[in-house]
Amino acid sequence: MSVATIRRITVEKITRRYQLSIDVIIIDSGVEGPTVVCVGGTHGNEYQGMKTVRHIEFAPEIAQLECGRLILISTVNVRGALAGIREFPWYGKLYDLNRLFPGNPNGSIPEQLVDLVFQTILSYDPDFVIDFHAWSRRSVDAFALLANPKTEQGKVAWGKAFAIARQSGAVVCSDGTLDKHSDRELSCVLLDRGIPAMVV
Repeated sequence: MSVATIRRITVEKITRRYQLSIDVIIIDSGVEGPTVVCVGGTHGNEYQGMKTVRHIEFAPEIAQLECGRLILISTVNVRGALAGIREFPWYGKLYDLNRLFPGNPNGSIPEQLVDLVFQTILSYDPDFVIDFHAWSRRSVDAFALLANPKTEQGKVAWGKAFAIARQSGAVVCSDGTLDKHSDRELSCVLLDRGIPAMVV
């Protein structure tokens, strides 16, 4: 049995005033198969999601990955995580990064960071994306799928994500109480582009 290779890279973007970067772990089985991207830490105070993605990297089973690739981005919002807050702090303002997708390469620093994350995800041509967060409720086994994609390809992607979530044996929720900016959430933007995605 072949052993999967693990590479750690830093994806960077240099602006005129700031250096943006995200750490990416690439686990490659060396055998053709699906690519799954796991993202954590979009909200800086949701440490469970960050820890979950890191645990995936160090799980003993990862070395025996049979096919495909796992792409891990454990902490999107490093500044928020260090400050212990949900948002991305920038010059006295707080930005919810998960309401800024797909980002803007020429926008504010928070928008450029989100664009860097989004373009990095797309660069791996993912078959499935899992966005790890944290729940305030006691139950931690619910998969939340964003409802009502705007595009036809989004509806197809939603169906695939729903099927995968059901196969996992977890509780599946369809969130119909989204706020007015929810269409800018990572999983919703991915779904509307035809990429199956869900929030855990």
